[in-house]
Amino acid sequence: MRQDFDADHIKVKSLYKALLILEEFMKTDTFLGVNQIAESLALPKSTVSNILSVYESRGFVERDAHSGKFKLGIKALELSNHTYQTNDVRRILQPYMQELGRFSMENVLLATYNAGEVVYIGAVHEERSTFSGRYLIGVRAPAYCTGIGKAMLAFLGEKELQRVVEEGLRPFTENTIVDEKRLRDEMETVRRQGYAVDNMEHEFGIKCVGVPVRNAEGEVIAGLSISGPSLRMSEEKIREYSVQLMDAAKKASSMLI
Repeated sequence: MRQDFDADHIKVKSLYKALLILEEFMKTDTFLGVNQIAESLALPKSTVSNILSVYESRGFVERDAHSGKFKLGIKALELSNHTYQTNDVRRILQPYMQELGRFSMENVLLATYNAGEVVYIGAVHEERSTFSGRYLIGVRAPAYCTGIGKAMLAFLGEKELQRVVEEGLRPFTENTIVDEKRLRDEMETVRRQGYAVDNMEHEFGIKCVGVPVRNAEGEVIAGLSISGPSLRMSEEKIREYSVQLMDAAKKASSMLI
């Protein structure tokens, strides 16, 4: 996505460019070359090369000796781990997530909302689950087609919902809601019942039930969910899990500033 570096609200444009380059590595699991990054961000190759050389000197990126391309370095991992360990929301919710994991024997996920997407910041993985939630930390997903995302989006106001709609509702499976009216009806349902359901809308074979997590002021600051194989996530189980999720979110709320 090409960026507008002349925007008035960007005060330190060189730093902004440097951060955009770092974010490019979050979009792929392969090495990236200077030309690729420059083309993706519409930046001069010299600018990209200079910024990468600084990152390399500090260990934030590593260069492949054969291809000359780059990947994130150990310093980026250390920074990520520090963020994970010191996140107050995750720390406060962790005991409740562990309890939910033991109760459901499914994956319990914690996420925050960021510009139409959910960012997973915590997970409790149960042995019988078909996928390991620990690998989701830092991963992003669209809010409109995930249970944890819809649970937050429903309570973030009309302006945010309209922004998500205008950015486009891309189908991931045949169950993904891509019609604006259907999504708005879904949001009304979530607000009415207090929880959201992802009926294989983001990934086929996986269902999820999610609830918003509010701070002591009543503001939605995160989402909490239980995910599992669709065959195990019956309507009865989803209702049962929703009650437990809402109870956990309510108990944690008073401790969240």
